[in-house]
Order: sequence, then structure tokens, then C-alpha cells
Amino acid sequence: MDTFIDYLDEPMADVSIFPTHLVSQEARKNVTVILSGDGGDELFGGYETYLAQNIAKKIYDWLPRIFTSRLFPGICSRIAPTSKKKGIINRIKRFVEGGTLPKKLLHYRWMTYCRENEKKCLFSEKFTDLISAQTAVERVVNLYKRFQEWDELNQMMLSDFYIYLVEDILTKVDRMSMAVSLEARVPYLDHTVVELAYQIPGRFKINGLKTKTVLKDTFSDLLPKEILNRSKEGFSIPMKNWLSNELKDTMREVLNKSDIKKIGLFNYNFLNKLIDQHISGSHNHAHKLWSLMVLMIWWKKYIE
Repeated sequence: MDTFIDYLDEPMADVSIFPTHLVSQEARKNVTVILSGDGGDELFGGYETYLAQNIAKKIYDWLPRIFTSRLFPGICSRIAPTSKKKGIINRIKRFVEGGTLPKKLLHYRWMTYCRENEKKCLFSEKFTDLISAQTAVERVVNLYKRFQEWDELNQMMLSDFYIYLVEDILTKVDRMSMAVSLEARVPYLDHTVVELAYQIPGRFKINGLKTKTVLKDTFSDLLPKEILNRSKEGFSIPMKNWLSNELKDTMREVLNKSDIKKIGLFNYNFLNKLIDQHISGSHNHAHKLWSLMVLMIWWKKYIE
């Protein structure tokens, strides 16, 4: 962890830094330049969150508010997450949880892991005042407004292009590949491909539950069916399981009371509650806890 956070230079909490670095290390044994498929999801509609928004818009958001804001979330909160990467239970819990967030967030309802009310409990008054100029919700909504001339699906993809792709994926791949002197190039992001992709209406990119439709149809005669038809797999690791088992002592050591109080940004009592809930298996707080661990390790190295 310490070594990878050194490579990043900044507190960045994408757990896929681990497999990205390892696969880069393996590739570097034979080559100095690789091609990456990054950008394909943002240009041609590859993320499950786009599907979730379509389902919500056509069905879920039309249900009586008492179901989507109270009944379904209440039932799901009583069901513990499973150790699987996704699975039907985890998918349902995630969908229902995202369905309680503002509709104006569109697909970002399923990309956020710390709600505004949780932030109020987790952040200290000092930190809340420091960052109160603009909430994450406002930033996303303002970005959508820039793309109003596009259809809704392309609006979502464009917002991911400017936020998720640039600030997370490309940064992560660049840092982890260059750490082993490997150059990763992104052919999907050739400007002519990008310009073409955003001229294609969203309805050609997602068909029912099939993602990247136009891309798959274009290359259907060149790629084997097992590649074209396989399910999407994110480049992730079982961090939620590690924090409950192998890394739980490390987590408590990094997020200790003394350092949390010294940094002055977080409410330790609420943070400790998140840790206890995660280790017990009643909740999955892996994204929040890992983010805080990265921040604390970075803080002690570079600020303290």
C-alpha cells in the first residue's frame, strides 16, 4: 500500500491500482508500450450504471415514493451484503440505495458511496466549512447542463469522460504503468474516434440490457463470440473482504483515534462505527474506509 501510494503522488482511492500495477509489471517483462481499452465505456456505453438509469427512468422512478424511499430501502438495509463481487443481492442493494438519491444525478446515483447526510456525520465542522462551496451533487448537475444538446445517455457518457475517465482511470493507469517504465496508449481516445462516438445517438449504444451495441456490431465479424458476448468485468479486487479479514488490523492501525483527531477532518466516533459495521459484515463500507486509509497514509507521508 505504501509503495503504491508513493507512485500515485496524491490521495487517490481506486482499488484497481493493485491489479493495474501487477499487470503492468508482468507486461513490462516483454514490452515497453501497451495498448489500453480505456475510453470505450465512456464513448460507447459500457457501464452498468447506464443500464440502472434506464431501468429507473422507465420503471423504478414511477413507483410510489413510499416504496422507493422507505419500504425497499428499509427491507434492503436488513439484508447483509454477500462476499461476492456483485451477485444478485449486492446488485439489488446497490440499485435500491442509489434509487433514493436525487433523480437529477442520473447515473451518478449508482456511482456515489458517501451521501451528503453521511458526510455531515463523518466530516468535522472545520472540514465541512472548508469544502462547503460546492457539493458533489452540484458539480455533477452543473456538468450535465453543459451537455443539454445531447440525448440523456450521451450526457451521462460525456460527464464520465470529463470526471471519471480523466480524473480516475487515465490517472491511475498512467501512474501504475509508468511506475514500471511502461507506456500505456489509448487508441479509443484518438480525437477522431471521440468526435465520431459523440455524434452517434445513445439508442445505438445500448439496446435493452446489451451495452456497447454499435461497437460490438461493428466488429462482430472480426472478434470471436466468447469475447463479444462475455459479461462485463470491472478491473477490481475483493477489498471489502480484505478489510473484514486480512487487512482489518491494518485498517484499525491506519485509522487510529490519535491520528484521526490530529488531522482534525473527521469524526472518529462515526468512523469507528463504520469500521465495526464493516468488520461485522452487516454493511459494506469498503469504498469509504479504503478512501480514508489512502488519505491517512498520504497525509502522514507528505503533510505530517
